[in-house]
Amino acid sequence: REFAKEIEFPPKEKIIFLAENGTTFAEKITHIIKAIFPAALSLQSVSTLLFASLITETNNFIRPVSQEVLRFGSEILSLGADKELVKKIINEEKTISSAQLLGRALARTHIDETFGASWTFLSQKDLEKTGNSNSSSQFFYNIVIPSGPISLLFWQAPSENIRRNSDFLPERLETEFLTKQANQNVFALAAAEEEKILLPLAAVLGMKLQSKYFISGPFDNFSEAELRFRNAFKEIFSIKI
Repeated sequence: REFAKEIEFPPKEKIIFLAENGTTFAEKITHIIKAIFPAALSLQSVSTLLFASLITETNNFIRPVSQEVLRFGSEILSLGADKELVKKIINEEKTISSAQLLGRALARTHIDETFGASWTFLSQKDLEKTGNSNSSSQFFYNIVIPSGPISLLFWQAPSENIRRNSDFLPERLETEFLTKQANQNVFALAAAEEEKILLPLAAVLGMKLQSKYFISGPFDNFSEAELRFRNAFKEIFSIKI
């Protein structure tokens, strides 16, 4: 708060962090803390939050990580991060319902070698039968099946979630988004291990990246959503040629 009084921040969309490839959000935040208020790193609450952020970003180190990321994880633990607390919270999220939904997602995934992408489809019935009818964008990001350079997940959201889901859309699409009919609620999430892989797809679709993923929609149905992404891939490939 004291820092905010001294600095006039630019609009959020104009704030850019420059870092080497493989740097996680948790590392970027740590660099900022070290530059502004290094004493905060000695607080267990701060180091625990940074460790939790690292675990979330790397999906508990399941996603490919560099030596620097592993070294950073060791540094945060040495600062007193409560590993057991983070572990407890993660285990609480590993419910039977989420495992059942993941099973359905695996059964509905196919690989498209032409575009180097995996395509996963989940209906609203899949969400309801597994007790996952009200889930966040981060939840769906964790459901994505990493089976190619780009992983795509399409799902039907309950109609009551339409306004809440407008939070992750660009401002210019929000008005159109909120005026859609209740049955027009198919969304798509595109994810990759590196942001640069997603940049061309995001640009063609007019979306903004949210770390290593972005969410698009709503679409009238799965066919419309799939066609929109296939056309985007074709446009990208034609530009490369």
